[in-house]
Amino acid sequence: MRKLSFIFNNLSDSIKKVLGNTGWLISDKIIRMAIGLFVAAWVARYLGPDQYGLLNFSLALVALVGVLSNLGLQELIIRNIVKDPEKRDDLLGTAFVIKAVGGILVFIFSILITFLIRPDDLTSHVLVIIIAAGPIFQSFDVIEFYFKSQVKAKYSVIAKSISFLVINVLKVVLIILEAPLIAFAFAVTADILLGSASLVAAYKLSGKFIRKWKMNLAQAKEFLAEGYLLGISAIAVLIYMRIDQIMIGQLLGDKEVGLYSAAVKLSEVWYVIPLALIQSVAPVLVKSYNENIHKYNYRLQKLFNLLTLIGLVIAVPTIFLSGWIVEIVFGGAYSNSSGIFAIHIWSIIFVGWGLLRNHILVFEKLV
Repeated sequence: MRKLSFIFNNLSDSIKKVLGNTGWLISDKIIRMAIGLFVAAWVARYLGPDQYGLLNFSLALVALVGVLSNLGLQELIIRNIVKDPEKRDDLLGTAFVIKAVGGILVFIFSILITFLIRPDDLTSHVLVIIIAAGPIFQSFDVIEFYFKSQVKAKYSVIAKSISFLVINVLKVVLIILEAPLIAFAFAVTADILLGSASLVAAYKLSGKFIRKWKMNLAQAKEFLAEGYLLGISAIAVLIYMRIDQIMIGQLLGDKEVGLYSAAVKLSEVWYVIPLALIQSVAPVLVKSYNENIHKYNYRLQKLFNLLTLIGLVIAVPTIFLSGWIVEIVFGGAYSNSSGIFAIHIWSIIFVGWGLLRNHILVFEKLV
């Protein structure tokens, strides 16, 4: 214990800050992973493969279109605030407007696409209309980007954890009350609304004020000029991650989407680990790139190695345990998901590489 204490006390302040920030992010993600998976499995058991598949079909469609409200803004904001902290209000205000406009476009296009591919499915129309309203309010996520740029993840973690817990309690209540499918769509949007409100409160408590945000047209053009390539990359990633559920729904039906979605949920729950790690280390990598390119390359290689190792540690045992895991979590109705899960879990390695690649493109101004 003394040795560990000595090592920690002799770490630089920046390293201590990163470790603490990583601790907040990973703790948040682990809690979300555990509670989220438990509640999602309960919802899946309650709705059954057919209705659970229809809900996930709607979620996948909105997520696919949702890239219009992102355009790589998270990476760009983190980089620019680290570089020019005095421009914080201009950066956040401009990004907020871009995301708000993008959210409105997501709402419109999601509805249009649903009417196009499922013209006679009224339930799908209603579900997509409800869920697609969420991205409009995700404009306030720029606050979370700011906290990450300052390596102060605890503010956004606490804010979003409150909404996460409240909404999951709500979902349990809906199950107990035997609520219809549409109620769970409302819960998805309510999660975003409450999360946004919590972020606004956290921003104010940290001593900052949204009313100081400013829309800067020149900054907006810069964001769009740099971000459109990241947007194209994000579209490719989302097509890879979500188009399968939409295709299965169109070709095989909602029940098959439900079975596939159960396997995907078990895989994606692990994505939070590389995501939290990369987001926490990102500000330090930006600083290293600007100050010492050799240190930057060294840290980058170490991070690639760590992401690969984490992926292998998770994926290899899953090959042998997939059937047992699916049976325990989702029940016998989803037993056919086990083979899908054993294959899909390997995506964690490539997802980690892809997330880091996007940050590298921004750090090195390659977009």
